[in-house]
Amino acid sequence: MKAKIDVEMMEIMAKELALLALIFIAWKICKLSWRSLYKKNKKHIFDGTIKSRSLALSKTVLGIYLSCCSIVFLLNRLIDLAEISKKVVNCIERRDFKYKIINNAKKPTALCEMGCSLLSGVHGETDYTKAKTLFEMAAKQNCIKAYQMLGFMYQMGIGIDLNIEKAIGYYHQAAKGNCPEAQTTLGTIYIYGKGTKQDIKKGLHYLQLAAKQNFDKALYLLGLLYETGTGIHKNIVLAKKYYIAAMKQNNQDAVPRLGSIYYQEKNYIEAKKMLKIAEKQGNSTVITLLGYMYLTGLGGSKNPTKAKKLFEKASLKEDGNALFALGKMYMNGIYIPQNYKKAFNFFDRACKMGATDAQINLGILYIAGAGVEQNITKAKTCLSKIALKNDDAKTLLDALNDPKRCNITIEKVRFSLQSNTHYYLPQG
Repeated sequence: MKAKIDVEMMEIMAKELALLALIFIAWKICKLSWRSLYKKNKKHIFDGTIKSRSLALSKTVLGIYLSCCSIVFLLNRLIDLAEISKKVVNCIERRDFKYKIINNAKKPTALCEMGCSLLSGVHGETDYTKAKTLFEMAAKQNCIKAYQMLGFMYQMGIGIDLNIEKAIGYYHQAAKGNCPEAQTTLGTIYIYGKGTKQDIKKGLHYLQLAAKQNFDKALYLLGLLYETGTGIHKNIVLAKKYYIAAMKQNNQDAVPRLGSIYYQEKNYIEAKKMLKIAEKQGNSTVITLLGYMYLTGLGGSKNPTKAKKLFEKASLKEDGNALFALGKMYMNGIYIPQNYKKAFNFFDRACKMGATDAQINLGILYIAGAGVEQNITKAKTCLSKIALKNDDAKTLLDALNDPKRCNITIEKVRFSLQSNTHYYLPQG
């Protein structure tokens, strides 16, 4: 094995030496072209006969061209050299890695680390079979991490047939050794019944064991269970407690959940703090909610410019609520000039992303012919999609379907848009 790696390294180093020779030649050609063709002939361009000047100009241009070609070739070879140097480093790391396997055969922790390296391919080599063998060697010496990794391989079917029963067995062995990752995984398996019979009590037991070790994922999951009431009584106080503990352990998922709870409790100052932290994660729902808080002034002063930027940021991910918010801003001219065409485009995209409230606004724009060609048939189609859930849409749809009220409804909707008031909803 060592000989094979050494031969490979010798071949790579031979290529490296060949490249260095090419780089040296390219550099010499570049210097020669510059000196002999450009520097010696540029002074004759403006002196002598037309023929001698033309010859001097040709040689000068040729010198510049050859120099440029040599520089481009030189840069490309330098890039190749960098790649080959990486391969040399990789070979050295692999050779050292093989030595470690031989020298640390009796050290379970080292065997486990090497198994993890083969599993992830961090040293340029991925070998699930060897990784499993190393984990098994370490597990025979009662290595807790090895039990956990074997459980993971069987649970996910990495390099072996998926086998939940074996995975649970190995996770139990790791959990006995207080491995928080294994305890959390077991808790999740039992709570959601993944591949085994659901057992909420047992699942909570394992999550709480991991939580006592301040394992962030276990703390977050307990918070989520208490917030949603999954298999247990809903308890927002406990949910907040676990989310805060998870956040202290740098769990990023707990931050937006905590912000959402504060928002529902109308503690807007704390909610805004949490959402501002969570915004960096790029969650479009969080970004949209934060934009709404800036727009309305919840938790601080109003900042429509910041709100619009946040809505636009979330809209890049086709967030339906952000698209709807931008549509409303352009439709009603909220802190920005009215633009019905933009409003229509945003509402149309919002509808496609499942924001049903946008349907009524699309209908209104179709009725008034604002930002789009007037089309009463399409307006009725939009309104009918939400008429059963939205009383305003039903009222407007009924008015359009009534021949006696249809024309006056159209005029009043158009007038309400032009006067920048709330859209007209006919009575009765």
